[in-house]
Amino acid sequence: MSSIEGPARETFIFAMTQVSEENQSDFLREACRWYTSFLERNIRVAWDPLFKILLDGNNPNVVLPSDSDIDIAFKLLETIIKVLREKKEVSLIDIVDELYNEGLLRYTDDERAAATQLVFIALGWICMLRNDRSLDLR
Repeated sequence: MSSIEGPARETFIFAMTQVSEENQSDFLREACRWYTSFLERNIRVAWDPLFKILLDGNNPNVVLPSDSDIDIAFKLLETIIKVLREKKEVSLIDIVDELYNEGLLRYTDDERAAATQLVFIALGWICMLRNDRSLDLR
């Protein structure tokens, strides 16, 4: 297995950095390993309220996500990045639409409010705007 821990994470990192793993410096490789761990931890925390009901291809009745569920979540994050790269002007709804079009989200009764919330949260993680006390270096 790669240093980034699997194909879904590798393609996500490539979407973020546009640098293949074999061309990454040791520093970038270590930063990517930390970043994917950070994202996976956040996905697991948000699993029950958001991901489990929205991700298509997972079992919504299980309490904890499987490795394949985490892979689907990374594919969702990768798709968000691709939409941001491809469009000059993009809205949350544009991203939600693309996630539905790619078959990554299942329809729920909430008229897409939960999907929009998931995209908003994922954008914060992607941009590292989330306040995470475990990262406090003081």
